[in-house]
Amino acid sequence: MHLKTKIIESSSSEIFRIYLKQYIQRQLLLVVLLVGLLILNIIQFDVRGYLPLVFLIVICSLVVLNFFRVFKTKKVQDTLKIPQFEIENDKLYAVFNSEKGQKREIPRIFKWYKMKDYFLVYFSKNKFFYIPFRAFENEASITFFEKKLIGMMNAK
Repeated sequence: MHLKTKIIESSSSEIFRIYLKQYIQRQLLLVVLLVGLLILNIIQFDVRGYLPLVFLIVICSLVVLNFFRVFKTKKVQDTLKIPQFEIENDKLYAVFNSEKGQKREIPRIFKWYKMKDYFLVYFSKNKFFYIPFRAFENEASITFFEKKLIGMMNAK
């Protein structure tokens, strides 16, 4: 069976939420450490407590600035454009411009997640494609796509 998703547009706020969620998941240890330091600082606050508080504020600011720096890079901006996806002959392709025939095979899938309204398909350690369910024609297409992803992961 051949499957091709629809051409869709996505808002930058939708993509921003997904990148923020993924960024926080990758930086979870740092976030937990910072929250722990904040709680510890609140519990044992004294005059000498300003140094850890300043340190905490600086670290939080650096984490937030790093996220925005990463989000604004050219590579990330390119992934904001949602390509069409095509499955043919048990291979997954990202079609960036169907008129010009710009189609790239995704030879290896590192991992994938099925969320409530979308798939995240990782083709490298930190790079992924966001595929919302509204890009598919119907529920059967979503199920077929999911089965193909499972097959691709098992074929490793």
